[in-house]
Amino acid sequence: MGKVGAIMSDITNSLDDEDSNSIDSWLTRPHPLAQSLTDLIANPNPSLNAETAAIMIGDPSIEDGTNDMYIGGFKNGIPHGNGILITIISKYEGYDSTKIDTELSRLGRTWTTSELYQYFLNAGVQLHESEFPFLTLEGIWNDGDLSEGNSFLLDIDNQNLPKMVYSGTWDQNLPNGSGRISYIQSTYSGDIEFGQKHGFGVQTTDDGRVIEGEWCRGLFHGFMKFKNPDGHMFEQEYYDGEEIGPRLQTTYEDGDKIFSVLFAEVGNISIFYTKFWDGKTPLNSFGMTMDKEAVSTMRVVAVEDLEGEPSDAQSKKYDSIMEKEGIENVIQLATHKASENWIHDQSEYVVKNSEDEILGWIKHEGNANSPQSNAFIVFPDLSYFQGSVGEGLLPDGQGTYTFPGNVAKISGLWSNGHISKGGVYVSNRTLFYGDFSEGQPSIDGEYYIHNKSNSGKKIQTAKTNKEKKILRDQLIDKIGCDVWSREKNFVGWDSKFLEALSSIANCVESGDKKSQLSQLIESDESQTLEFKSSVWATYNSATGELTGKQESKDLRLEDSIVKTIAAFCNSEGGTLVIGVQDRPEKKVVGVEADFPYSGRQKDIESFQNSLSEVIRKATNSDSIIGTVVDIGIEDFEGKKICIVRVKPKKWIWVDLKSGKGGKPEKKAFFVRPAAESRRLDPEDGHAWRTNRESSNS
Repeated sequence: MGKVGAIMSDITNSLDDEDSNSIDSWLTRPHPLAQSLTDLIANPNPSLNAETAAIMIGDPSIEDGTNDMYIGGFKNGIPHGNGILITIISKYEGYDSTKIDTELSRLGRTWTTSELYQYFLNAGVQLHESEFPFLTLEGIWNDGDLSEGNSFLLDIDNQNLPKMVYSGTWDQNLPNGSGRISYIQSTYSGDIEFGQKHGFGVQTTDDGRVIEGEWCRGLFHGFMKFKNPDGHMFEQEYYDGEEIGPRLQTTYEDGDKIFSVLFAEVGNISIFYTKFWDGKTPLNSFGMTMDKEAVSTMRVVAVEDLEGEPSDAQSKKYDSIMEKEGIENVIQLATHKASENWIHDQSEYVVKNSEDEILGWIKHEGNANSPQSNAFIVFPDLSYFQGSVGEGLLPDGQGTYTFPGNVAKISGLWSNGHISKGGVYVSNRTLFYGDFSEGQPSIDGEYYIHNKSNSGKKIQTAKTNKEKKILRDQLIDKIGCDVWSREKNFVGWDSKFLEALSSIANCVESGDKKSQLSQLIESDESQTLEFKSSVWATYNSATGELTGKQESKDLRLEDSIVKTIAAFCNSEGGTLVIGVQDRPEKKVVGVEADFPYSGRQKDIESFQNSLSEVIRKATNSDSIIGTVVDIGIEDFEGKKICIVRVKPKKWIWVDLKSGKGGKPEKKAFFVRPAAESRRLDPEDGHAWRTNRESSNS
């Protein structure tokens, strides 16, 4: 950010020197010569009917008198048509009429200083030194007013070349409409409003640097482009001369945009973001910029005797000095604070979708698992929310949403994702404070306007509803635009904010599920957790591989599933994970191997329906699925796994298809006292049930 700021400062300073300021100030007052002529012809002489005439303005015989004259067309005693209005040609040291006439000829002027000098002589005007520089006004006059023309000013300190101060349209003796303003080292061409740059314009320096964009009353206003001769271009949004958004640097090749780098502040972190104009945003496009605090002080070593081309001896001496000082590099970089270095592509806080697209970053500043916590949430456009959030990351409580560029923000009390009461601030100045409805300020709130004056910034409060509506409309421009789409940031900000937040919340929830699923799979079997490779497909217990083509279901495996579910029901409940091997090593195999033995479609839906039917028939209960037993399917590492969650039930017996001796068996009772399911005979089963019922009562 520092380098970009320095370059932009250099550009603006070169176009805002003392000469620029003095000319801008001079143009905002009525042209002195034109005003003198206006005063002179306030009561025109009707006897002056000549089509062309020369008249004097002022009295040159007076010590400080002026030597001004008009030469040109007249109509009814008033200047009309082509005419030249001139003042004295001052003869300062270094004055060279030949150089001046050559330059005037190059500019396409039809008159020269020599001709003007002759006009004065013919009029009998005695030339003398004057405090005024050479000044002239020429162009087309309409009933005494200049409507279109050129004003030339010869600088007192540099009389070798004339300067066209303004060329364009006029109104009320002021530049107005469109034209060109010339400075010592630069030129502005564009819209003018009563002597000030106002509207679209282009300002170019003699060395090729360019500023292009919108001006308002002489100040940058809107998106300004700062172009360097080397092809680099910076963009910065302004409002009344004040920066209101992030900076944008664009690199061109053969006139085409290659990539742009956006610079912005996120809290106290400087961030840059690269966008390639082929539509692709690569990895590592977000990163930290190096700030001053991250660079240690450079230690300067006195090596005056090492000037010139270094010899081997000098190099060794230099290396020894560096080693003695303990300096490995001239600039040593300090380690970034971990709390600040978190907005980048590979950050632990980054949230991405399935296509690896960055949706934002979220950093909890409290208990992330509590219903309400504090969070710092940053979006890809580098806008961010910081404050209290509830379920689904919806702002709930005190919080602040900051627009891209870290300039404009909305802060206050939030409820269920919407701000209800608070303020709108730009550059830490209050613009509005009051109630909000659907993200928009209420007309009943307090609206403020900050005016710049010589004595500082004056604050005014809107008093009438009409004034408030005007200021409310101005909030849209004050807050700025998106640097890519040029859409107004304040228009629909509330819905855009919630949509972006919802995308992050959904991914965070999905990520939490994946994390929870990982933890579940990595856990050991227990009284409430069991892993099964499959329901019907057979795996080799020694190798963990499928045993080969299998013509029919393995009913022993199916009964094992039924036993585990019955044991969970008759004990503390539990979770059965199907599609994960526990032996010979923990391995996710998925349930796809069971598809050939399930239903007609042989897919995940058929598998789920077939498993549900197995449980219903084994328990002789049509309502057990969805009430006691819940069957879910999850994606993990590219495979489908089945999660069967079982609630405790009072009590359940199951029918087995392959019981003792491989024969069907009715009314078997299973429990789970530890990390395995056990079958109890009727007497032990009765004791189990009696003991548990007495302890529960």
